[in-house]
Amino acid sequence: MKKLILILLTYVLLVFLLITGLVHAFLDLPVLIKGAESSYRFTAVTLCFFTLMPPILLSGFTVACAVTWKKSDSISRRRFSQAMFDRLKTVIVISIGLVFFLSMNEEVLVPSFQKKLNHIENAPMELESALSTTRNLLNQGHPYIALQYAKRAVDIAPKDEEAISTLKKAQDAVDLEHDRQMYRKITDAKVVKPIHDEHAGYTILQLLERSKEAAEKKQWFDAHYWAQLAVDACDGTNTNLPAATQAANYAWKQLNLPVEFDNSAEREYYKKKREGYKAYVSGDDLKAYYIFLSLGESPAEKRKDPDVIKFFELAKENVENQYFFFDETENMNQLADSQNVYFTLDYPDGTSNVFYISKSMDIKRDGGLVRYLEDFNVIHYDSNGDFRYSFHVPYAKVTAQLVSEIDESSHASLGISRKWKSVPVITLQSVDRTTEGVISKPVFEFDRTGIPVHILDKLGMKALEEEDSMTSVISFVNVPKSTMMILPMPFSDFHVILTV
Repeated sequence: MKKLILILLTYVLLVFLLITGLVHAFLDLPVLIKGAESSYRFTAVTLCFFTLMPPILLSGFTVACAVTWKKSDSISRRRFSQAMFDRLKTVIVISIGLVFFLSMNEEVLVPSFQKKLNHIENAPMELESALSTTRNLLNQGHPYIALQYAKRAVDIAPKDEEAISTLKKAQDAVDLEHDRQMYRKITDAKVVKPIHDEHAGYTILQLLERSKEAAEKKQWFDAHYWAQLAVDACDGTNTNLPAATQAANYAWKQLNLPVEFDNSAEREYYKKKREGYKAYVSGDDLKAYYIFLSLGESPAEKRKDPDVIKFFELAKENVENQYFFFDETENMNQLADSQNVYFTLDYPDGTSNVFYISKSMDIKRDGGLVRYLEDFNVIHYDSNGDFRYSFHVPYAKVTAQLVSEIDESSHASLGISRKWKSVPVITLQSVDRTTEGVISKPVFEFDRTGIPVHILDKLGMKALEEEDSMTSVISFVNVPKSTMMILPMPFSDFHVILTV
């Protein structure tokens, strides 16, 4: 058996070398990113080799058997001899192994190298698109979202001088804009905050009791937090509302009283913690997240501050319900399982949206499916079929939301059926996990679709001409302000669209 396998492997190696020579001799290289020629040739050779693997192994196995058994003794020629059974056993064992390998080859190796080859071929177009979009966004005054496209360009071509230069320009523009907005409050539409699971089971009296206990210990952050939860839980007729309001006001007053400290560092630490808590209770979860994040990186004794730990986790939970982090999409190029997806959805009021997604990938997380989209575009048409606006983001995140959790008014307005189990909810905003001020938001436009021309041709659509766009500029009336959108379709259907 060892000799047979050795001959088979030698045969396969010789065929691989032959294919390598033929591909290098006759392969016409397409337009590629500089420095990608060697990678493209190797991938093309390997793909061709694995594609031809079934006939290669079949012929190689035949040759190996012929060479190994070309000389046989008289015993081997007898029917039902031990030698014949030994050869049959060898054939069966090796055949099972070859069938398993060929199955893996067809299901894993060939698709993997095909995807890699397509990625290399599409890289120049994707690079040009990313650079062009970056330049346009910088000219339009959208540095944050331009930075994401610039990073994408560098990911595609790490050694490309233009990509590196564009990334530097985008980063400089972001730094400048960040300085301008450093002390400017960022106001965005917010989704409804969830009730934190660990606090959902308390009664109003229990919340007030916890506030009282914290106040007795002079833990004013906790005292105000629990009292404010009690205030939020009370309706207008609840008899506990006055007591909850009084407890919250008293704790808040104590938080704002001057406090003696041994040194300026402790004073600044307390001031910053108070600033973070004020941001949290006022609904500015993003600001609170970054403040408590920075406090958590303080010296060891301060990192153990229970207030910082607690409110950082609370702020983070709220942030993750409104945004997602840039680094969640860092493996998009390697793990993307679909490209150039487009579809249309009609709404009960007669309007329609056309969706275009450049790439997508899914990740199993917490027992469910989370899908990330790259270059997410939406074009909106009114009930007469006329173009009204479009928007796009470099990345978006999709999760499944139970239909039972959606309010009844949305069922009718969006056309959501109660028979569906869940629907896709798309988060349109993303932020940097550690750097404050870097936010990617939807960019709305009224003069162009943002969808590639070849996709528009397939859809039977066309981009607005420049002269038309100048006369079609309208105000931002009836444009959705939400940072999330719900698609009126079963989540399972959405998943199928992206994976077919």
